[in-house]
Amino acid sequence: MGQQPPDKLGFQLAAVSGEEPEFPATELLTHRAQSRGWQSARNPSYPQELAFRMDGPVRLKQLQILSHEYKIASRIEVFIAPPEAHSSDRPPHWKR
Repeated sequence: MGQQPPDKLGFQLAAVSGEEPEFPATELLTHRAQSRGWQSARNPSYPQELAFRMDGPVRLKQLQILSHEYKIASRIEVFIAPPEAHSSDRPPHWKR
């Protein structure tokens, strides 16, 4: 018997620091063959940031990031915050 594919998580795009008009961050919300993906604006200030809000608490075991063969990030950092951090008026306390 084969292994079941992982469930896709429900999430929303909470914030984005920049994007190319032809490659908006909203492209990350759908998973289909025609998706073009997100690209930062040309000559951006760094760091570029994407913030996602999960639809509920999740246990994340794997995160896949696909890069274009000529546009590879030199560094990627992933931060998390507990669900209650998003319900207050204060910015979330992020953890690596």
